[in-house]
Amino acid sequence: MSRPDWLWVIGLGTSQGDRLTTLTAALYALDTLPGVTLLRASGLYESPPAGGIARGRFLNGAALIQSRLGPLALLAACQGLEARFGRRRKLRWSDRTLDLDLLWPDA
Repeated sequence: MSRPDWLWVIGLGTSQGDRLTTLTAALYALDTLPGVTLLRASGLYESPPAGGIARGRFLNGAALIQSRLGPLALLAACQGLEARFGRRRKLRWSDRTLDLDLLWPDA
């Protein structure tokens, strides 16, 4: 018997470069990951940085996905996407090209 697919809410954000193009491309990239299907995406919202050393304004949204991947495999896939979009984890709470957060699982 196989495990049912997981539903996840993924938070997306960026504070560098062409933020709208980045988030649009990130949603497409999520949907093309093996074992992942994009079900819905929220609207996008701009906000100032909250704490940390980030200076750029953030553009944020969320996506509802269905995935055959377990939590650790999905996290690794999301971190791989962040790296493809130029994310470098040098300084905590700094500006970033793409941030993908696993917010809410529902198995």
